[in-house]
Amino acid sequence: MIAQAGSSGPGCELAARCAELVFTAQTDLQQAKAFYRELKERLPAYGRHAGQLKIFPGIAPTVGRTLNEAEEKYQQLQELQDPQAQLKALSYLLDLGIDLSHLPLHAQVPLLDAAPTERHKSRRHLVQELIRRERPSLAQLLRSLSASGHKVLVGTPGQIVDELATWYQEYAADGFNVLFTHLPGPSTISCN
Repeated sequence: MIAQAGSSGPGCELAARCAELVFTAQTDLQQAKAFYRELKERLPAYGRHAGQLKIFPGIAPTVGRTLNEAEEKYQQLQELQDPQAQLKALSYLLDLGIDLSHLPLHAQVPLLDAAPTERHKSRRHLVQELIRRERPSLAQLLRSLSASGHKVLVGTPGQIVDELATWYQEYAADGFNVLFTHLPGPSTISCN
């Protein structure tokens, strides 16, 4: 199996030419559908059809017997993280051009400039679009990105399966790359 990870233009072109599987970070259903459609539309240029390439967005599930239990688990995991360290890492990794670590967590994230970068271009674009679309506070942005820019799902098994089914049925994903927040916790719950 040939797999490609990422959503940059060159990465998508490589995937269209020879990959059988693409791992991607997508947090929004509409953007995921657009990515899916645009990538599958590149395949005929290489003599390939849509069924020859599977697209797997990453998901980070926090599962509970009830929504309240899942939210409590998720909050406990968030409290284990150092927000200032997360903000410094986010500022550097995404080459944001600003240091977010000096802003209060309740502050609205400023719109980012579109200055060129050589680091994590597709992930940076994902974050820029999230900020434009949702206008989050720093705390909300950290929550959204706690899974490194992948889709965070918090809920009961049924709620999470319903969300995944929607993404599949609406041509946003062919499957999912499950990213666990810690082990063995989520894997044991998911298997049960």
